[in-house]
Formats: sequence, C-alpha cells, structure tokens
Amino acid sequence: MRHTPAPNPRLQLLRDGNPTTKRPAYVAQPSDLLLLWENGEGDVFPYHSFVNARFRHGDELNVLKLKFLSDTVILRGYQLEVLLLQFSHIKPSLIQVQNPRYSGINNKDGYMVVEATIESDHTVSKTLSRT
Repeated sequence: MRHTPAPNPRLQLLRDGNPTTKRPAYVAQPSDLLLLWENGEGDVFPYHSFVNARFRHGDELNVLKLKFLSDTVILRGYQLEVLLLQFSHIKPSLIQVQNPRYSGINNKDGYMVVEATIESDHTVSKTLSRT
C-alpha cells in the first residue's frame, strides 16, 4: 500500500516526523569480555556476571577494577577513564594488555593497559605486569 500525500500540510508533517518509521540502528552489546594477554593467552568473562567498574587515579598509572560475580579484574594503565566511559555505554568486547615499549597511547582505543591482575575468591590467579 502506497502512502499518499496528506491533504493537510500539518498531517503530512506528523507523518514525516513519525518516530516509528525512522529508527536508529540497533547496536548489540557484546555478551563476553575477552582479556587478551601480551603473550597471546586470553581470559573470557561473561557480561551477565558483571557487577560494577571502579576507576581511581594513581600516581603513575590509573587503576580500573572490574567486578564480576566470581572474579575481580584489576587493570593498570594510562588514560583508563576512556575505558570507564565505554563501560557506561557500549561495553568493550576486547581489552588487550600491552607492553608500553612497543605501542603508544595514540592507538585507536585512546587508552593503554600495561598491567592486569585477576583475583578469584581472594587469591591472585594470574598477573601480567610491565618489566
């Protein structure tokens, strides 16, 4: 069925401005977070168990703590407030731990994670730090 122009200009404006006909593109949230270590290993954390994110300024490095139901991921790096903002909008699907000698902050993400620690049930299970 073709739409015919409304005889009344006000009705035509209402038809043209109908929000049900023009919807923004849907952006799907990722279901998991992949923490990719510098050595190529990775850990996956499902977002359905994500609790909160806490950001703190440090003396040299910023600290971002990601709390999941069973694990806490502690990230240290530069300009991590950019990463915190991603958690309030569209959550990232990948976070890479990088050696600061080989890459700069001017990457496409705008932040750099140089240390990461995973704490599970009050024990440290994995740590990778810059050396």
